[in-house]
Amino acid sequence: MKEIRIYSLHPKVYDVKSLLSCYRLEAIADGFAFIWEEEDPDYLIVGEHIYTDAKLKKRFNQLWSERRVLIFYTQEAMKPDLNIFDYGVAFDTGFQCDGRIIRLPPPKDMYHNFYLPERACPQNMAEAKAILAGKTGFCNFMYSHPAAKRDEIFHAIGTYKKVDSLGKHLHNTHHQATGFVGHYKETTLLRLPYKFTIAAENAQYNGYTSEKLMTALQANTVPVYWGNPLIFQDYNESAFINANAFGSLGALVQKIRQLDESDELWCEMVCRPWQTKEQLLSEEKRINDYRDFFIRLFSMDVSAAKRTEKGLYISFYGKWFEHSRPKPLYKRAIRKIKTIVHERKKT
Repeated sequence: MKEIRIYSLHPKVYDVKSLLSCYRLEAIADGFAFIWEEEDPDYLIVGEHIYTDAKLKKRFNQLWSERRVLIFYTQEAMKPDLNIFDYGVAFDTGFQCDGRIIRLPPPKDMYHNFYLPERACPQNMAEAKAILAGKTGFCNFMYSHPAAKRDEIFHAIGTYKKVDSLGKHLHNTHHQATGFVGHYKETTLLRLPYKFTIAAENAQYNGYTSEKLMTALQANTVPVYWGNPLIFQDYNESAFINANAFGSLGALVQKIRQLDESDELWCEMVCRPWQTKEQLLSEEKRINDYRDFFIRLFSMDVSAAKRTEKGLYISFYGKWFEHSRPKPLYKRAIRKIKTIVHERKKT
């Protein structure tokens, strides 16, 4: 069995077990002997956190070596930098770059820790009407941080009826989710009383679909989704309101109002399957392609797996990247305070 000496720079990865879980590699674990190696790994998996965390960036600079296989893994809306990394795992669709890029697993696999397999859409109108009878709230919004478009959607829908913000951001109700809002099974359970959910990503980016739509559907609400322009490829567009498709917020609110005022229309939408048969088959293929990607990668000799190019400007770029470390927040704050004090002294 081939030994895989591996390390990862990610806030939630600290040993082999957490690595296999975080990167959804349990299914291939029996085929390789994974060894957690902090000082001299052959494979280094790096999260997007190196762009925001000075300690992780410094550690990456220390481990960066031409003889290591560098894999960039992001669960955010961004493309891997193939000038630096040999491989990338991201949300992008159709961006393979000669086998160096693989798309992340689908949400119910990638966000397995808050997927509730026992929940499904109603099978008929009678079930949907029974669910509707138990709904006591209009629409919920559950986020920790601001993002321009989803905040706009929140305020626009609020001109029709109050939207309950259950998270830290724009909080306006007596109940508040605990923990890091948007990332636990709690998000589905808190949405159960509501007819609608604002399920908006933090970016509009092809292929970028997080857990937000999935948890809203599992709560048997009608999701108001904004984000991935290609969402219709992965989920049944007739089962939710695709805000991407509306020319104005006014038209979007009018659609929500139409469903809110008609029990029949609301129940019809909630009954629709979340994914078509074709989408489910595509999802299964996506999972298999992801696993096959890592099996091929780990089966190669380390030297053969290296894919970054060498050259004059590549080396210039590498040196620039190495020295462009993010400054810690406290240093930015001190610099800002010094600027303010300096300006006041001048006046």
